[in-house]
Amino acid sequence: MKMQQDSELIERYVAAVGRLLPRRIRADVEAELRSSLSDALEDRSEMLKRPVDEEMVAEILVQMGNPEQVAANYQPKRYLVGPRLYPAFVRVLTILLVVLGAVHLVGLAVALGGAGREALEIAAETMGEFVASFFGALGMTVLIFGILDRVVPAEPERSAKSWNPRGLPEVDSQTSVGMIQVALDIAFAAGFMVVLNFFPDKVGMGLMRNQEWHWIPVLTTAFGSYLLALNVRWVLGIVHGVWLLRQGERRTWNRWAALALHLFSIAILYTMIVGQPVIALPPYWEAEYLGALKGIGFGGAERLLASAQDHLLGLIILIIGIRMVKQVVAMAKTGTFPLTWRLELPADKGNSGPR
Repeated sequence: MKMQQDSELIERYVAAVGRLLPRRIRADVEAELRSSLSDALEDRSEMLKRPVDEEMVAEILVQMGNPEQVAANYQPKRYLVGPRLYPAFVRVLTILLVVLGAVHLVGLAVALGGAGREALEIAAETMGEFVASFFGALGMTVLIFGILDRVVPAEPERSAKSWNPRGLPEVDSQTSVGMIQVALDIAFAAGFMVVLNFFPDKVGMGLMRNQEWHWIPVLTTAFGSYLLALNVRWVLGIVHGVWLLRQGERRTWNRWAALALHLFSIAILYTMIVGQPVIALPPYWEAEYLGALKGIGFGGAERLLASAQDHLLGLIILIIGIRMVKQVVAMAKTGTFPLTWRLELPADKGNSGPR
């Protein structure tokens, strides 16, 4: 009867742990627990020189831990964003926070400059828009990094004996992957795709008229002709970035792929500069309706926007060009992009230079 009570206590413990486990591993874990408890009880009985009783079983179970703790040890830890990508996640979120803050501060300054309403009311509206934008950006960033955390393979666990310090990458390695930069590229590509495909009216400018704040969308119908090419570029960039994170190092093919993507981007941007304007004021906004642009006139405002568009696109092309130069230099250092030609001379000729 005593042995049956001891066995019942063990079964209750095993069952409590099993209820907290997925069905696919439950039976195996329960069998492993029974075996471990049986071995522990046998060792304790031999050490104490007395038969197994309920008190001994209870002591062993207390040492094993409560069922919740034991069950947690058999399941992987769950994160929205895991430790591997968390530093990159924080960096990207910080950049987004700074950008959103700067945009809303500029909007607040313009609104306060042309408004007759109470400054507190305008500030409250701007703060509400900022909070909504921030949580939207937060949700998008968490979604992107949550997906990346599950598609990028984790590094295999290494014991202290198997770890080899000679396998560490060089301090100035040309093949290492900048996870933050790649994650930032992926996040911005996904963000642009969502905004420009589903919320193009959110791209615009704010103006005051009759003490009221008005939002003016500035994307023209000509922008739609570039949207397919832009979507292809963003999708290819996301695929390239994910594959780069999965490999964990820069190889020859993905270096050339990065250069090709940069050239593709420059081609799209140059076409936008020489083509029809993609940013313009809507036709229904007449010159006298633009309180904040009074004195410039409708035509002047259009020319100002067209000039701003060309300068902005030119600046983006310049930034991409700088990244291309850095990429070429890195490829030259690793021997995948020849920048110099070497002349091989026969050793028996004794020549010391090219003819």
